[in-house]
Amino acid sequence: MKAPFLFTIDAASDISFSTPKMKRSLYLYAILQGYLIATAFNSYFDAVICILSIILLPSPLPYLIKRYLQLRKNNNLNILTISKLLQYKSKLSDDLYLGNGFEWLPRHTRLLHEQLQSGLKSYSSKRHGSFALQNMDFKNEKRLYIPVSDLTLHTIIFGTTGSGKTRLFDLLTVQAVLRGDTVIVIDPKSDSDLLSRITACARKNRRERSLHVINLANIKESSKINPLGTYNRPSEIASRITSLMPDSGSAQSFKAHAHSAITAAVAALTLENKKVNLKNLLQSVSHQERFGVILDNYIKELVLSLNNPKAEQFYLTLYSKAEKDALASTKNFNKENAKDPLNRKGINTIIFHLELVYNYLCEHNIVKTDGDILTLFSVAQMDPSYYQKLTASVMPCLRTLCGGDLNAMLSPHSDNSKEITLDNLISGNGIIYVSLNCLSDPTLGGYLGKLLIADLCAVAGKIYTNSTYHNSAQRHKVSVFIDEAGEMAGEPLVQLLNKSRGADFAVTIATQTFSDLAKRSGSEDAALQIIGNCNNKISLRLKDAATAEIFTKAMPHTSVPSQSSSISYMENDSSSGVNYGASRSISMEKSPLFPPEALQYLPDLEFVGLFADGKIFKGRLPLISPN
Repeated sequence: MKAPFLFTIDAASDISFSTPKMKRSLYLYAILQGYLIATAFNSYFDAVICILSIILLPSPLPYLIKRYLQLRKNNNLNILTISKLLQYKSKLSDDLYLGNGFEWLPRHTRLLHEQLQSGLKSYSSKRHGSFALQNMDFKNEKRLYIPVSDLTLHTIIFGTTGSGKTRLFDLLTVQAVLRGDTVIVIDPKSDSDLLSRITACARKNRRERSLHVINLANIKESSKINPLGTYNRPSEIASRITSLMPDSGSAQSFKAHAHSAITAAVAALTLENKKVNLKNLLQSVSHQERFGVILDNYIKELVLSLNNPKAEQFYLTLYSKAEKDALASTKNFNKENAKDPLNRKGINTIIFHLELVYNYLCEHNIVKTDGDILTLFSVAQMDPSYYQKLTASVMPCLRTLCGGDLNAMLSPHSDNSKEITLDNLISGNGIIYVSLNCLSDPTLGGYLGKLLIADLCAVAGKIYTNSTYHNSAQRHKVSVFIDEAGEMAGEPLVQLLNKSRGADFAVTIATQTFSDLAKRSGSEDAALQIIGNCNNKISLRLKDAATAEIFTKAMPHTSVPSQSSSISYMENDSSSGVNYGASRSISMEKSPLFPPEALQYLPDLEFVGLFADGKIFKGRLPLISPN
């Protein structure tokens, strides 16, 4: 019941007994009722008037009590157990639960602008921000859902430190596990609570055997993974490794040449039938002199396997006996004699003749031309000193990824049955949590995170082009969660967001500020490209004005009233004295549906979301309890 005049209560701001309007309403109601009760004993008529006034006079008390209870409810955290979520499993297979709240409409925007002019107050010491935002439409508060199908349009989460980004990840990841998705979580912060909730959910959903944990802080207990496990061509591996190199300084000028060197190293490993992993790649890049030996063995075996008399005759005609002896001596080449100019000249002569044989085979359509083999020929003939300059910038990246006991985790032996790749993890519908431990070693964590994202791009491309997978009954969604995405921002992340939807990838990334993305991705345009590829945008509390502007810029606009007033005076020479003038005007101006300056008032665990279907939600997150 809403009382008139002085008893009117503001639904947005008057959420406590300490607010001025509530105090005034209580005082006036008490005085009026006291007067009526005091005069009720004067006559029978006054007694009847007193009783009727108590019954009929609009009282603020019921409204105040209801508002106070709502305040208490909003102050108390909503705890949601995994067992409770399991009861809604059938519902959650099609819809994603985001907490409780209401749809944000233009009338809320106008009301919020009025409150911003007078100042939003917290009325609570438990959590930051103002609960007036959530109380603007508490009567229509309900459970908030968005279609699971919209998740493949990708999601970005903004939020300052301590606002609840990781707790939102709790809610999203456990629902992905319950849906039966392949779940990949990359966590630079190594949040133990997030891991415990994923583990508990996997156990209760009978998926604990498919859960793998990669932990850079605890390598001995970690699962084994090859971050270079999926590729079609050696140049793909080269692109991933060179993406780790600095984008400025002298390293930038050698990046393209380093790409060729790594392509050649991967091609050499392939010709030797060695697994392509970080340890073997480092050894291959470090030993350019081995490329000639590998090419020698490859061409010999290739010619013999063809059973082509013309090819064999060309091979025998090209080399004299002396040249054959020189070719055989390449098996004993090492770094020391390879650097000698005379020996180097002889090596290049031999490699040149090997290349002539290969070109003959290609020109006569005996074998198909392989660009990676040609790259290996080119790199094998480079001057060793020049080759070292080309690889000087990329070698620190490889050594960082192979340092200490990392080889046991990232480059396991070929006979290790426990080794996983993201390709077989996704095909087996597994769950993986990757703790990058960036607080202790941000360089190593950033390198591994970028390699895993690049490997995900390769898997997505493989799935996208596999028509058998698209028609398979075992087809499932791949839910990827990347916290603190600024640590891994770059071209692989852009490609993952831009092209993975066709492979049923649903990518969710989180960041604190826009500048975090801009710094790591190289430019503001690249950061905007990452944000633009995410159709679902969620913001918790934001203190950075630029990030708030970018978030609300994508929202539709509405009109809000704007008041302006002016006072002027003018002194006259006449006896009339001073003339005063005052004016006041009200105009309508455009504003985003949610003002950017209001994002700083969001309490912990409260959010504003702009989703792919155009709806805007204001909601409160529950806390997921593993018990």
